[in-house]
Amino acid sequence: MAIEKVKSPTPSSSPYYEINNWKTPAFRQTMVDKLNNVIEETGIQLQCTGLELENGVFNKVNSKPMYMILIICIIENIKEMAEDSKAGMDSIIPNHQENLSDFENLLLY
Repeated sequence: MAIEKVKSPTPSSSPYYEINNWKTPAFRQTMVDKLNNVIEETGIQLQCTGLELENGVFNKVNSKPMYMILIICIIENIKEMAEDSKAGMDSIIPNHQENLSDFENLLLY
């Protein structure tokens, strides 16, 4: 009697894959692209690239929710910095550049 070949589940249908797909190079590159797009669209000058920011986040966290929260925080902070600088309110609103630099330093070191 031959053993019937059973089709294994596709990676996308596996619960393990769904939980850990944030660790794949393709998913991570998507986040790098999002960070780079926001940086480019806003024209904000940062000390590091989207790749360096994403890599810092990836190396500091161990779960997808925390990874996504930090990526979203970076994106929102960059957008706020751009809005503040366009409105000419740098002297009124706390310096977001300093806040992001602190965040960059936390991730990179």
